[in-house]
Amino acid sequence: MNRHGRIACGMVLLLAAPCAARALEITPGYAEVQQAFLREDFLASAQLARRFLAEHPEAEEFSRVSIWLAVSLDRLQRAPEALSVLDRLKQQLPAKDPRWLEVLFWDGDISRRAVQLVRARQAFQRLLLRDANSPWAP
Repeated sequence: MNRHGRIACGMVLLLAAPCAARALEITPGYAEVQQAFLREDFLASAQLARRFLAEHPEAEEFSRVSIWLAVSLDRLQRAPEALSVLDRLKQQLPAKDPRWLEVLFWDGDISRRAVQLVRARQAFQRLLLRDANSPWAP
């Protein structure tokens, strides 16, 4: 590599370093929500998730915590609240966000168990339309 190539590579690394460091930072409170969810302490998870979402509406982890909140509420037998959380998330999620598949899966699964079969079917159909290679595809 010539001198100019080494300089260009060095510049790229210098510019990328702050971005990589920011990507490794987690928003305060995220780890606590994650730990409660992984312990399957769904009451604590729901409480911590609500606080996190209220305090950090612009956080990168917002969609992940919203999904955990919905699943936690469902496990607490509060399916209508869980579906409301997913509805709000679907309104905010960018069209190309990779979390759409997970959101649609949980929407369908929670709706099915809440005996909202039309909603469940629509969610699963949207899931299959978004990902033809889905393991759920026929």
